[in-house]
Amino acid sequence: MLGNLTRLSNLANGIEPSIEKTRNMQIQLEQQLASAEEEVKRPFPQATELTEKSKRLAVLEGLLNMNDKDIVTDTEPEQQCQTDNRQRGQEER
Repeated sequence: MLGNLTRLSNLANGIEPSIEKTRNMQIQLEQQLASAEEEVKRPFPQATELTEKSKRLAVLEGLLNMNDKDIVTDTEPEQQCQTDNRQRGQEER
């Protein structure tokens, strides 16, 4: 019984510092929130540059994809070259 009373007393004594610590944390978080809200309101300084580079990237990706399609569908000449090389190899022997 005495042990339980000691625990309750220690718990009660620890509440005040815990409340103060929590209040300080709340104040800091509110300040960070206010700062973040102000930051969000400001325009992005490189927005136009980002837009231009995104458009250029889309064009380049389109060109790369177009080249990939050409390579995949253009297998006949490659096969013809291999056949020609085999025939040349046999002629040389």
